[in-house]
Amino acid sequence: MDIYMFRKPNRRIFDLALEKAGLNPEEVWYIGDDYECDVKGDLNAGLFLV
Repeated sequence: MDIYMFRKPNRRIFDLALEKAGLNPEEVWYIGDDYECDVKGDLNAGLFLV
């Protein structure tokens, strides 16, 4: 199990998820419900927000 010392909206958590999934930001649609954590974070990571 990996432990990381960062969380949303830190861009690194989104980059790490993309890396583990083997995907590029333009291949992912992100669905979130919290402006601070989800919207800011995914936009910083270059994801498409739904």
